[in-house]
Amino acid sequence: MTSVVGGHICDFRSPKPLSEDTLQDVGLNFEYGEYFGGFELLQNIIATGASIGTGEPSNNPAFCPTPAHLNLAATAAIHPRWTSRAESRDARDVADEAFRVLQYTLQTVGPAGFAGAFKFAKTKPRNRYQSKHSDESADSENEIVSSYAKERSLFAQVDSFWQLVGWAFNTARNFPDRWERWHLLLSFWLDLLDEDVDRQIKLCESGEPQSTHGPAWTLLRCDEGSRHARRRILRAIMADGSSKAMAEFPEVFKNETKPKQKQSIALKKEVVNIEENRWADYDDNEEDVVMEDAAPVTSNNPCDMDAPPLRVRFVSTLLHFSTIPDNPLAELEELLDVLTECIRALPLDDFRQILRGLKVPIDIRIALFANTLLPFLPSIPKKIDILNIDEATIRKHFLAYAANTANVMDQVKMNLLVEYLIVDMIDDKRLTYSYNLMEMTKKGMHARLTQLSFYAKKGVKGESKRLDDNARDELLRSQERVIVYLELLQG
Repeated sequence: MTSVVGGHICDFRSPKPLSEDTLQDVGLNFEYGEYFGGFELLQNIIATGASIGTGEPSNNPAFCPTPAHLNLAATAAIHPRWTSRAESRDARDVADEAFRVLQYTLQTVGPAGFAGAFKFAKTKPRNRYQSKHSDESADSENEIVSSYAKERSLFAQVDSFWQLVGWAFNTARNFPDRWERWHLLLSFWLDLLDEDVDRQIKLCESGEPQSTHGPAWTLLRCDEGSRHARRRILRAIMADGSSKAMAEFPEVFKNETKPKQKQSIALKKEVVNIEENRWADYDDNEEDVVMEDAAPVTSNNPCDMDAPPLRVRFVSTLLHFSTIPDNPLAELEELLDVLTECIRALPLDDFRQILRGLKVPIDIRIALFANTLLPFLPSIPKKIDILNIDEATIRKHFLAYAANTANVMDQVKMNLLVEYLIVDMIDDKRLTYSYNLMEMTKKGMHARLTQLSFYAKKGVKGESKRLDDNARDELLRSQERVIVYLELLQG
């Protein structure tokens, strides 16, 4: 999918607002609790707007849901009522249909269709009475008469996108049933963000004004603008279901991870009474029903395999976004520093997956590898242009040293960073073979292997010895690969 940039013909349609009659029809469905019907109607309308007309596809505007519709769709796609605690196939169909509305809107009108959507509440009402009365003066985001568009909305539960991201990754480790849905929603948001960031970069390159109302500006922003706030963003992306991560990024919905208790008595059918202002599910107490405890799944969880690629995509998206002038997240060098702190502390497997999986321009990768190497050095160079690393810089500062810690895994990480740096600099034609380059590289390899052997535990058995042996094997394999790369460079 592409976007409209610089006058080029593109695949996305221009969004156009729904008619008043359509807004009323959709609104009545939601007001009376007919959520599937409302989402089905929206999807059909989007499809109709995208298919009628003549000429090039981009010349035919397509109807686009309002921000309130998109917020409700995101809520229904993930809310326990229609997912992990759904009582029927029909209830689960609501979540699926809501998710299709999000997908089809993105496929049809692209990021422009989400301007104004997915805004989080800065403060939450203390009680339902306060929420209802404050809604009377609210803007169009609260135009839908449904508690799931207001106090039960996904965007009323937390105050930032990163709270959702952190909790979602926690479920990957501990709550597979919830991760099944959060995985879908995170993947959708990444598709949306990647499209919008790509559009913003192309606007910058073409000299056109940037759009500051798109989803990237809404979701990726760092309002506090502090290093601490940026660290929290990275902690959300790396949340692993540990007790610390669970405390910082708790569940989003009340009793989200607890399945509904089986009931022996049929639920009383809810009555709609307009005169008494009773609107189907508006005041239901579904979330107050007694729940059974759901034990976290903390070992041998296959959902863990789905999380790393999404983490890599998030980091890649942040790096891309940081290259846009005046973005509300961080400048590239500021983000590189925070990433260095985060990535350096990761377990070896995660460390390797993040660094090798990044889908960013090669010059950004080189800058990240070099920046991540700095804390491992015996002394950090006082003057170094991290965005313009050349052969003289790596020969002088990076190649010949061991990591400055007693952690055997740090020797492995440093060697991997040197390997990645050399590979990308070769690909970017920043390295030429020389005897000095090979000798400096070998000197550093020997120093790291010596340090690893010195700090490896003596006389240990079992798991500790296995970890030390694995670290040594990983280091030797990395060093062998580096020698091969340099020999190939020699020709």
